[in-house]
Amino acid sequence: MRRRLPLPVLLLLLLAAAPALPAALAAQDTTRAEAKSPPKLRRDPERISQEEVAAAQDIQNAYDLVKRLHPNWFSIRGTSSINLPTAGVVVYVNEVKRGGPDTLRDLPLTGLREIRHMRGTDASQRFGLGHENGAILVTLR
Repeated sequence: MRRRLPLPVLLLLLLAAAPALPAALAAQDTTRAEAKSPPKLRRDPERISQEEVAAAQDIQNAYDLVKRLHPNWFSIRGTSSINLPTAGVVVYVNEVKRGGPDTLRDLPLTGLREIRHMRGTDASQRFGLGHENGAILVTLR
């Protein structure tokens, strides 16, 4: 059978340990701070920043980068008409229309500043019809 301490003795022990508690917690926090890994990049769902481009060491072109970080940018919502083919995502490089997503394969990562995605309605407002599935805007240095 375990013997319990009387309440006054227990309170005295807690009060005696209380001054050492903040110092112990501070020492514990410094060891956690030293063991932390480098901060992760904050990812914007509609943008690939220059920092993310620089962090992608094993990727060779812009298509592979977008495919790894934001594969949903290439998705097509469905057919807009029975008679007409559905337009895919349109790619613009420095505000010049270049074609479909396959044109990203020709862009090496060395010259990229950022890649942005525009949803279909925003792209149609900015560039006109034919952007139902959005646009990818590439900015080069």
